[in-house]
Amino acid sequence: MQRPDSQASQRAWGWLAALQDGATTPWAEWAAPAEPSLPFFPAAQQLEALRRVNAAAGGRPVPGSVTAALLRGGITDRNRGDLPLADETPRPFGPPAVDPADLPARDLLPVVSGPLARFLAALAEEPVRRPLPLVRGWRMVGDPWATAYLTAAQQRLRRGRTGRRTLVLGADLVTLTVHAWADHAVSGGRLGLRAWLGERVTEGHLPRPLDLARTAGRVAEEVGPRHTVIALDTARVRRLPAPPPVDPTAVELARWVGRPLGVLTGPERRRHLLLHHLLPRATRATGPVTLPSRWQDLLASYADGQRSALAAKGYPVLGSLDALLPSPAPQPTAFPTDRAVLDRAIDLLLEPIEGVSR
Repeated sequence: MQRPDSQASQRAWGWLAALQDGATTPWAEWAAPAEPSLPFFPAAQQLEALRRVNAAAGGRPVPGSVTAALLRGGITDRNRGDLPLADETPRPFGPPAVDPADLPARDLLPVVSGPLARFLAALAEEPVRRPLPLVRGWRMVGDPWATAYLTAAQQRLRRGRTGRRTLVLGADLVTLTVHAWADHAVSGGRLGLRAWLGERVTEGHLPRPLDLARTAGRVAEEVGPRHTVIALDTARVRRLPAPPPVDPTAVELARWVGRPLGVLTGPERRRHLLLHHLLPRATRATGPVTLPSRWQDLLASYADGQRSALAAKGYPVLGSLDALLPSPAPQPTAFPTDRAVLDRAIDLLLEPIEGVSR
């Protein structure tokens, strides 16, 4: 941010004032001047983010708290720093000036993530529900995404986790892979899906969440093979709902928001807020997804090996081990685009959050 006596011109202050009133005019088309109105002048990324929020509002008033949060909050990801507006007085040092309309979505995502994180952190703490321990309760391991949701459902139903029977939760390996990345994202992970795949899913290396045979073997050593149930159809477990499908765009937004949220709250609350407050509001597409053939083929090979290894041990199975094999049917790609993530974030900024004054 620049001080009011910096090189920001009256034209720049005029654009800022108009944006605060809901204008959508791009910087290159703006001419009207104004006097300084804030103790600082925001960065180009903040101004363009506000302009796009105004445009998405379609004439509806943008809540003052949203406008203030975008302009006063600063940029949470300092990789690019505060960028000045193009056509202003040249500066002898610092980052180059830009036309805000030319900024890619990736440069605006840090700006919108900060306000979303602050609005989430402002939610009241929820009372901790402690389940009644029932001996006949299931333990759940395996798929980290399904485990998080089904354990929460189990606790709401007061069905404890002290029983010997253990569900090893699984799915086809493409779905399981996306689930493992989603868990990484809401737990403070730094990698987007493409980078996570490139680093974790390689020839000769199967990440632990995807290695159900290894997980089942570890459980069987503890409770015995007949109490180790491979669960590929959780609908067959009485009263436990299926976990929600993963929307990769919503999860990628959660990963961005998790960065500033991690500064405002601890890891457990951050994860809870992302899983149970941000994602239910951000999720739009809920159908199955696929990956590029490089990983689709590799995961199909791994799935065949997992099916054979689990079958050889004779564990009880809910569903069919064939369900581990990825579907060959074409589905939408799982890779979210920065533009889609930004659009989703802006939509959320314009929606009221229950329990948060806007």
